[in-house]
Amino acid sequence: MQVGLSLFIWNKREGESFGQRMQRIEKETPVFIGGTFAIALGLSTFIMWVLHTWMIITCKTTIENRALIDHNPFNNGLKSNWESVFGVNKEGLIGYMKWLLPIQAQLQQSDFIVL
Repeated sequence: MQVGLSLFIWNKREGESFGQRMQRIEKETPVFIGGTFAIALGLSTFIMWVLHTWMIITCKTTIENRALIDHNPFNNGLKSNWESVFGVNKEGLIGYMKWLLPIQAQLQQSDFIVL
């Protein structure tokens, strides 16, 4: 935080007085802080998305993932693991896009996976 503010202070533009520089700093500081938080939140969300997608593909829970198990007896392959979480998709990519929408699905008996 202190480093970011000091960068604004030392970045003096030609012909700018001290008062003008302070007014510019007051305007730019919230943008700098907001941008920093947005980048941090976006990066952490992306990392969590990658981690959870990996756990779905390998059919692991958080505890199993942290235990570094070499062989997972529940891993049935990428497609089967994905279908066990999201269901059987008969419509291609559009079917998975519908999964993100808050709509009621018409389920049939063939949509359930029997283990």
